Amino acid sequence: MLYLVIAEVKNTPPPASLASLEQGLATLERLDELTRDGTVLAAGVFAGRMGMSFTVDVASNNELHQIVATLPTFMQAEWQTIPLVSLVVVPLTLAGAFLPLPILLDAAHTLMAWVMIPLEWLAALPLAMMESHAPEPWTVVAAVVGVAWLLAPRGVPLRAAGFAWMAPMFVVLPPSPAPWEAWIDALDVGNGLAVVVRTVHHALLYDAGPSWSAESDSGTRIVVPFLRGEGISRLDGLVVSHADDDHYGGAASVVRSRRPSWLLSPLRADDPLHEAVEQSIRCEAGFRWAWDGVVFTVLHPGREIYGESTGRRARKENDRGCVVHVATRAASVLLAADVEARGEAEILTRRPSLKSDVLVVPHHGSKTSSTPAFIDAIAPSVGILSVGYRNRFRHPHETVAARYRERGVALRRTDLEGAVHVVLPAESSSAVRIEAYARRQRYWSERRPP
Repeated sequence: MLYLVIAEVKNTPPPASLASLEQGLATLERLDELTRDGTVLAAGVFAGRMGMSFTVDVASNNELHQIVATLPTFMQAEWQTIPLVSLVVVPLTLAGAFLPLPILLDAAHTLMAWVMIPLEWLAALPLAMMESHAPEPWTVVAAVVGVAWLLAPRGVPLRAAGFAWMAPMFVVLPPSPAPWEAWIDALDVGNGLAVVVRTVHHALLYDAGPSWSAESDSGTRIVVPFLRGEGISRLDGLVVSHADDDHYGGAASVVRSRRPSWLLSPLRADDPLHEAVEQSIRCEAGFRWAWDGVVFTVLHPGREIYGESTGRRARKENDRGCVVHVATRAASVLLAADVEARGEAEILTRRPSLKSDVLVVPHHGSKTSSTPAFIDAIAPSVGILSVGYRNRFRHPHETVAARYRERGVALRRTDLEGAVHVVLPAESSSAVRIEAYARRQRYWSERRPP
């Protein structure tokens, strides 16, 4: 259901125009909030006496694969509002954009404000919006055939059969892990970290990437669209490794959209994220759980960090990172957050033998992490670097990358390959599979995959 929302910048003399623009921008910020909720699809701002009109397209987070479905109540509202907007509001706005008559824009603005009251109420109701997974290409083709059949002229036999052609787009689900298997997706969130771990019946998000502004973060722009496309409507758990923005920034958006059953983190007691979830668990070495035969074990931090001083010699936030080991019967991955040399040494003290097939390289390959002893103990065959393209920190540090290469570790980088998909097999007879989402070069891309 598409809504055209018109925000007026009032027709004021030039000395007051800046204040009017600020008022318009404040209105746009409110529209952007509604857009992220899927209420508003486009927003327009019209400046009357300044002699111009322009449209600001506030792009909805609803990707092409999201299907918006409305109940009969919403259809009734749509039938009432579309004629009103099309025949009254839009003509008034267009006339007000060209004629020096402020009353036209005032009328359009007032009318639209009244129209939005019931629409916002309807949009807040349960089931106001239904999401769908990303359909398989063949199901889209079948749905197009079904729509054409439904719209065929009267007299064409069995037009109702078009619904059968459309059904696969909704009922054919994306592939999922096999029993005892685990899928790990290191998403491309720039210089941050967001990893989705899936078993046959469960889904976990480990970190949620950075925020970029008060209105935009990787939770709404990257993580939630990925989960939506994969058909994951709710998370079974959320791990926030520590409070640095490049791992924490998108967490609140993910919590609002995917309502995780619990939060596992070392966040301070006054962090608002604790109140946003049903259950908040303190991340502490030794905590473990199993989903569908896949075992999750927390290796860091230890209990002692929660009683440490916060004074001058306090532990770095990076070394508070929640480190999780994920293991099937045949392979494993270590999610190492941003732990630095101190944290790595503490992990090895608790678990001297910690071999993992895949390592999410700690701290994006910073020179303060990935000590030789740590790499030797993990002995990974593949290291995943979640780094931003030409990031200002210059991660990964060349000496660290060389340290991995010297040990025969294949490095996979999200800045060069996009999101990295890892399959941990259920049986030792199968090998770990690793794929990159962006291996194929696009004509618009400046990056060159290896």
